[in-house]
Amino acid sequence: MKTYVHNIKKTIKQSIIVALILLLGTTQINAQETTYSVYSVEGINTEGADFSPMYYKDNVVFASERPDKRTVRHRWGKDKRTFLDLYIAKVEDSTNLVKEIDYFSIGKLNTTYHESNAVFTNDHKTIYFTRNNYYKKRYKTDKKGINKLKLYKATRNEDDTAWKDLEELPFNSDEFSTGHPALSADNKTLYFTSDREGGFGKTDIYKVKINEDGSYGEVMNLGQDINTTGKEMFPFVTKDNKLYFSSDGRKGLGGLDIYKYNLNSKDKATSLGTSINSSADDFGIIINETQNPRRGYFSSNRAGGLGDDDIYGFTEQRKEEIKIIKPCEQSVTGYVKDKQLKIPLANAKVVIKQTKDSKTVATIMTDLQGKFSYKLPCNNNYTAIASKEYYKPDQDTFNTTDKAELALDLNFDLGLADGLAYNSRNEMIINIKPIYFATNKSTIRSDASQELDYIISIMQKYPKMIIKATSHTDSRGRDSYNEALSKRRAESTMRYIVNNGISQDRITAQGYGETQLTNGCANGVRCSKGEHQLNRRTEFIIMRLKE
Repeated sequence: MKTYVHNIKKTIKQSIIVALILLLGTTQINAQETTYSVYSVEGINTEGADFSPMYYKDNVVFASERPDKRTVRHRWGKDKRTFLDLYIAKVEDSTNLVKEIDYFSIGKLNTTYHESNAVFTNDHKTIYFTRNNYYKKRYKTDKKGINKLKLYKATRNEDDTAWKDLEELPFNSDEFSTGHPALSADNKTLYFTSDREGGFGKTDIYKVKINEDGSYGEVMNLGQDINTTGKEMFPFVTKDNKLYFSSDGRKGLGGLDIYKYNLNSKDKATSLGTSINSSADDFGIIINETQNPRRGYFSSNRAGGLGDDDIYGFTEQRKEEIKIIKPCEQSVTGYVKDKQLKIPLANAKVVIKQTKDSKTVATIMTDLQGKFSYKLPCNNNYTAIASKEYYKPDQDTFNTTDKAELALDLNFDLGLADGLAYNSRNEMIINIKPIYFATNKSTIRSDASQELDYIISIMQKYPKMIIKATSHTDSRGRDSYNEALSKRRAESTMRYIVNNGISQDRITAQGYGETQLTNGCANGVRCSKGEHQLNRRTEFIIMRLKE
């Protein structure tokens, strides 16, 4: 769920992030001495958030926002999402199919608010879990009115039918969040995530000793071997004291990536590689060490899933057992060019979406040559949309095939947006009707003011646009006089635009006199009045974008 994944410092009631694309399927690439074969767990995932699995006896307990009528359901967020509850699933390891799913602990643990991220002691008699700051029917917030997360503990009753003795852990606070519990193999150390003051980043991983009498020792930060200036969260500790956690503070593949750290040797934390990690958020991993090969589950919001966060299974393989199976991907390359000038457009944006649901899977910027390139999974249908400031967007729909070596070429020709054009020197200008001045005058006439008002509307539409007002004359009259007259006319149009709300730093003025004629009507050449008229013009050249 995104409130745990993205920013534990913010309220639970925040928006959902958009996942980036990565091929879903069996992908096996070396990561240290181990790799993983990943698969989707059939039957457990919904269109909403399903994440953070944890072993409980022979079952898996996980968080889900699937609707359930057994409690009074509140809603949160603009899209009125269901609050999270804990559920329990029986998974058949031989087929990787979910046999059944049930609501976990009716009437004790689940409330009308969020419950998530559970961990159990070895005897399955004690549970630690994350919940909104909601205890004994009281919903609390910090000084800013934001509801934080807290850790809670409960124990099983004697007939093993319900949870009892629910209590809030003493190192919680109304002013910061504490969640994502994990236990050491001997159940004597509790690990958790928090954004309390004194950490190294946005969220850090901490630990606290659990004493024999049930009290707790001093809360300790795991230090900079684990924590960064970003977010570290979702810890899990194996029997051989390996700490698995998620982080976005390292140079990973994007979003949260899953790392492994040996708490005994304290070697450098290592990524689980591209078979587990993707360009989206990957988190909440658990591993069953008693199986051979070892199996486990993790959460991800990668593209290709059933909903928001989904739960995936994996099988671990040692390096000597690995058979490299590369995913089928096709390279999509292309160019974005100016439709009229046929020149490349650098820094144009190309957005690739899945055609079936319009879900964005990639956003690419063209290079200095107007080129873009991206790899997409085989056998899918996509729509690519190219766009750039001052241009009309262009789009194309295409299919990737099952031939990985085939490269698909997409080329886009962008025409100028409405209101823009090119002049005879291929300069981009605001397209207006001719602006006329009285003979030897620079005063703005009423017909000219209508065109200047249009200039103002275009500059309001593009608030970073910087222009140059240019004025030109025909060749009749003295050269020096024509230059001075054109300068006065250019400055007159500039003053009109500035006096009507456009900032002075967005427009300059320059008079060219008769130095930039559009035809051959130079000094000494006989031309008609109409031919001379073509040279008497005022143009507004688009120079650049304002920083």
